[in-house]
Amino acid sequence: MRRYLVLVFMLAALTPACANEAYLEGFEAANPHLRVAVSYLRTGNSDLAAIEIESFQAKWAPLRQKLQPGPLATMVEGVGASAAKALEQVDAGKPDEARKLLLDARQRIHDTHAAAGLKPFADCIWSAIKVGYPLWGYREPPPNLGDAVTAKKIVDVNNAYLAALRGCRKRAPKDVAADPEYTRLMDNADTSLSAIPATVKAKDGGQLYRYLIELRSIDRLLYFRFG
Repeated sequence: MRRYLVLVFMLAALTPACANEAYLEGFEAANPHLRVAVSYLRTGNSDLAAIEIESFQAKWAPLRQKLQPGPLATMVEGVGASAAKALEQVDAGKPDEARKLLLDARQRIHDTHAAAGLKPFADCIWSAIKVGYPLWGYREPPPNLGDAVTAKKIVDVNNAYLAALRGCRKRAPKDVAADPEYTRLMDNADTSLSAIPATVKAKDGGQLYRYLIELRSIDRLLYFRFG
């Protein structure tokens, strides 16, 4: 009897872990379609975005069957509903609304993962991108680098973004770390972000603008490929 109880407890302990592993495999298969759909909507390719949303739905829907009732299962259902609404918005000629629905869904996925202790690498890139987001507001209009408060805000966000990207780099899976495009994007981001504090100190608004334009492109490519 005692051995039976031990076996029951062992199976109970393993089941959630196995379910989470199966879920993460499904997430890794579905997520590329989500991020590509978002990118297509940003560039106005609604027809291609619709195809990617449908591909995402096909791989996302089965995940619910792998999960017991709880926050993760609730999130899967909610994200599935958001994807369906996004597809309706695409069909209605409203790509911006569709893109917002998908981005909100991606944030919900991230937040639910964090609460559940799940740490897929894509979430690290997503988090880092969110950290860097305030930088893009300093492209237009040009910031007053002579203002100490403004200069400090730029440098603080810059340094936080740099730290977040470096943190992702430390935990990148082997296949990602070996990807030449990933290496190039991360190297270029590190170089530009490392140079921005001195640029701000020198009050060189033109150079800051060029760095931010380059970094925004890198940021989008990082999400498109790895977020």
